[in-house]
Amino acid sequence: DLLDAPEEWFFNKDTKVLYFIPPVGKTFTEVTSLRGKVMSYAIRISDSYNVEVKNIDFFGTTVKAAANKAARTGINWLRFDSLNFNFPCASKRMLQEVSLSECMVVDGTGNEDGQMWVNKRTYTFFNNTFHGADGKALAYSGSHITLQNNLFEYNDWTSTNSLVGDGGHATVGSQSINDVMIRNTLRNNGDGVGLRPGRENGVVAYNDVSGTCFGMQRLDGTAIQLAQKAQTNSTVTHNWVHDSPKYGIRFDGQPPAIGTHGTVKNNVAFRLDAGGLQLKGDYHEADHNLAFDTLDGTVRQFPGCSLCLWRHVRENPGEMNAHSVATNNLADIASGGRKYNFETGKPLRPPQTWPLHGEIVENNKVTPDLKHLLHDPDNSDFRVLRKFADSMGDIGPYRYQEKMTEYWIPGRILYKPSSPVPPTHSTTVNRVNRDALMWLNAWGCSKHHLYFSYDKEMVSNASGIESDSYVGTADEGGNVVYLGEELETLVTYYWRVDAVREDGVVIRGDVWDFTTLGY
Repeated sequence: DLLDAPEEWFFNKDTKVLYFIPPVGKTFTEVTSLRGKVMSYAIRISDSYNVEVKNIDFFGTTVKAAANKAARTGINWLRFDSLNFNFPCASKRMLQEVSLSECMVVDGTGNEDGQMWVNKRTYTFFNNTFHGADGKALAYSGSHITLQNNLFEYNDWTSTNSLVGDGGHATVGSQSINDVMIRNTLRNNGDGVGLRPGRENGVVAYNDVSGTCFGMQRLDGTAIQLAQKAQTNSTVTHNWVHDSPKYGIRFDGQPPAIGTHGTVKNNVAFRLDAGGLQLKGDYHEADHNLAFDTLDGTVRQFPGCSLCLWRHVRENPGEMNAHSVATNNLADIASGGRKYNFETGKPLRPPQTWPLHGEIVENNKVTPDLKHLLHDPDNSDFRVLRKFADSMGDIGPYRYQEKMTEYWIPGRILYKPSSPVPPTHSTTVNRVNRDALMWLNAWGCSKHHLYFSYDKEMVSNASGIESDSYVGTADEGGNVVYLGEELETLVTYYWRVDAVREDGVVIRGDVWDFTTLGY
């Protein structure tokens, strides 16, 4: 009786009847085919070493690999390469079973609870896609785990994969040491956290994480989170975290249980409602980061905090970050956190904040007008404008260069050029500052040709550097081509980037577009 929208469904366990409203524009016919989940794991791996699982599409099922401590059997040197998982796991609530979703897990501990971290368990997850998991898309335990070039999108929109209160999960959950999470893209995943390294010595680099917890089913959350033990000697660098109601990057804990010796540098945190960079603990380094704006693109207001090295956690009198370092950062608002009355446990009224806290706090620029210093930050162009080069100096993750040839863009690398700057279909491009176009290079390609025009057909039909819309070539790994002309107001421009492989084969790119503002 509650079904009232396309794609909603209900299965009556007693009568074994499925009720389903088809998608908009679709109707049932005699040849309509529906696919449903019939197994949790299509592949199970145990007592195995040096195994590669590659180039397989999974629908409604996934993979499990596990050691067995009692049987003294282990797993090691496993590689999961170019696997596509669509709706890999789901709860059994419709069957009236209260149990955890059986999602992809690679567990090298051999313990049922998976809580023991072990050395010498090495796995690689490379170039996989995870879409539509009802629960944690991927969980693993071991050491020296590499998570590289994967895509996670539209996973876990219930956030109910717990039988006890546990503070929430992550789209990617690790219980490992020495994690390397590099060049992954996470988009519109529902759980409270995107990436969460397990223990010490982690590297979280060049990831593009957006839309974390967009459904707001978790009270708390952040794109990248490091708990106390994960902060030790870990580095979070060159990530974009953005467009979410939650935080961007967080180091968590409160005295006396705090983390130490973590590094957050060269990251961009933008359009985040809860806050940008939030560091608790001590002996941390926050360097060359950029943090600004709430989700709707407006400046964060006091007492909010885009760059925050907390002095105290609310009413807890224990001091944090007394030995931390904050240098060369750019933010619209920064502080050491809200001030509380330690006796009553309530925040001071009117609101007050501590200054940005640390042993060394220098060469940071905090201004609500920071977007005027940059080319077009609303469209992912965070380069410093030439007229502010001297005043900005070494501040921020994109220091001024007269003719920049490489503009770092995080996220998954595809076989063709991707991640255009400005983003395709943008209608808010600043024409005055748009002197160049940037993109993420195709995998393994160091040369790229750019075609550009207000004529879409001309760009689409371009077939080489002799074409009228050809503008220039970025080579030697570069990904920036300068336009050499001032754009007009309220004009839609089209552009395409083709990649050239080492063997000379040209990989055609998509046709992108953007529209300039009227001023």
